[in-house]
Amino acid sequence: SMADKARQHGVELTMGEVPDYTLFADRLQIEVVLRNLLSNALDAVADQPAGERRIWLTVQPEGAGRIGVRVEDSGPGISGTNAERMFEAFATSKESGLGLGLVISRAIVEAHEGQIVAENRQLDGKVVGASFRITLPLGQPPGDDGTAAALASCQTLGVAQFARLLLDGVELADQGQRLVGATTLALGQHLAGVDETTA
Repeated sequence: SMADKARQHGVELTMGEVPDYTLFADRLQIEVVLRNLLSNALDAVADQPAGERRIWLTVQPEGAGRIGVRVEDSGPGISGTNAERMFEAFATSKESGLGLGLVISRAIVEAHEGQIVAENRQLDGKVVGASFRITLPLGQPPGDDGTAAALASCQTLGVAQFARLLLDGVELADQGQRLVGATTLALGQHLAGVDETTA
């Protein structure tokens, strides 16, 4: 589980009280997004001194029938260069990896008619970590405008229970083929939209 991984690396992983909201979402796809953000946060704090490796997962209402999920860390923050390109394909600050994690995450979130935003956490004008915020609509199917074709497996999803399973539950298993198909479709739709806006 993500909680086990955090403990193994000496990271304090804290989840605030989660409101009992309901989403209409593909559980597996949203799990991929959050696991990706939490894994990135674990990497970001890895070089921090012992006792200063912290990650926070918070959920709160955003108004207008939407919910916000934040993954924040105590790492070095996001550099200007990375901030501009971090949601582009093959853009990565890691020594290994293809730089597709955030691209796929953004595609999934946008297919759910949500948004994902990255920014630095600041304290007294000093960068003290990074923050990724996802906003998603509450408890309702996405609009019937063709953007939800990747969401054939959507279901109502209790946020509080899901968040707890994410941290303490088992890893993704026995669903790889459906996961690859769903995320590939979401990514394909996202890239097609990018092509249309740049044509």
